[in-house]
Amino acid sequence: MVDQFVTLIKKNFFLIGVTAFPGLHKLALLFVVNQVDSVDGTADFISDIFILYFLGYYTVFNWSNFILADMIKLPEQSHVSFFGKIAGLSLIYNVPVLIVLFILFRLEWLTDFFGFALFILTWSYHQLWRHFFIAKKLYNLLFFTDVVVLILSLISIIVGHEYGVNRYFIMSIPVLIVPILFKYLPPILARKKMSIRVFKKAMNYTLINMSTGGIQLIFAPLSHQLLTAELTRIIGFTTNFASVVLLIPRALSFQFIPQLSDRLRRNKKQCADLFLLFSQKINQSILAMLVVGILTGFFIWITWFELPFEMIILSFMVYINLLLGQLAAPSSNVLVVLSQSNYLLKVNVVSFIIVVLQIFLMLSAHLDPLVKMYIIIGFNVLVGVLRFLWLRSYVSRLI
Repeated sequence: MVDQFVTLIKKNFFLIGVTAFPGLHKLALLFVVNQVDSVDGTADFISDIFILYFLGYYTVFNWSNFILADMIKLPEQSHVSFFGKIAGLSLIYNVPVLIVLFILFRLEWLTDFFGFALFILTWSYHQLWRHFFIAKKLYNLLFFTDVVVLILSLISIIVGHEYGVNRYFIMSIPVLIVPILFKYLPPILARKKMSIRVFKKAMNYTLINMSTGGIQLIFAPLSHQLLTAELTRIIGFTTNFASVVLLIPRALSFQFIPQLSDRLRRNKKQCADLFLLFSQKINQSILAMLVVGILTGFFIWITWFELPFEMIILSFMVYINLLLGQLAAPSSNVLVVLSQSNYLLKVNVVSFIIVVLQIFLMLSAHLDPLVKMYIIIGFNVLVGVLRFLWLRSYVSRLI
């Protein structure tokens, strides 16, 4: 397993680096904010930025699927124009998001409206631009642009804090100026109308991704409303650390998905065998990440932050929740390969609705806020395991 992973990294260093960058970026930003700001300020930042990541499933990651899957099928000379159309449609999708942001700001779930609104627009465009480079397989160039974005983003946080500049205004500069420096800024206006089916497909992608990855991002803003700033900070660090560690199952997906598609065309029995191998490797990686998380947590949470026991338990629960969410990765990917994404959507949405209803139930319950968070996260773990068993059973019947 270790030798296989090392070989995979050597053969795909820039691709793996580009894949790992979002998680490293999040973790590095949080470390710097934690150094320059107060605990309360760090908690505010975590709550804000996790709202950004959650909304990103609606403003950018749904549209990036068109860039990765559809743009590359077109002639080379049409790529920039196609990107422009997708970017323009993504901007249209940002209009209702601005309304949501204003409501969250009025409810005091968001600390800044105008700066954050600018940041989500520029950040969303930058993420689309990253996927444009990924689709073109320009991994080497994108790797270095990611490094530049990371360095400039860290500098912007420090400068903004030192001179009292709006944090989100100044953080918007690197994610917008880097596309200009490394590649001309493609047009962002669609020159012709697109079918309503495009919007429906984008919403389908949104619901699939938001109902799985998105649900993991609501714990930080929720804890910011229920718990102390210290607890919110711990949830933010744990989630961002996990997003880096989850590079391993992502790398395994890069390796197995093309093979699943190829085996399916040739022989379903071979596809079933490969699915079982994929599942085995994912389970092994989860076990390895669990050990890494425990050792890292013991070193950081106890020796550095000197956390009390209840904070360590909360951090561990968040980490376990994120790890176990990867159990369903093989089944989810097989369903996509088998063109069964509608079934996957139904399962994900049902799971999402159950979790959201349970959250509202806990918010109205007369319990200690920390106990509420324990129950909310623990219930999400249970739903995640049941979702995994549900999908695995369905896939087993198909192949």
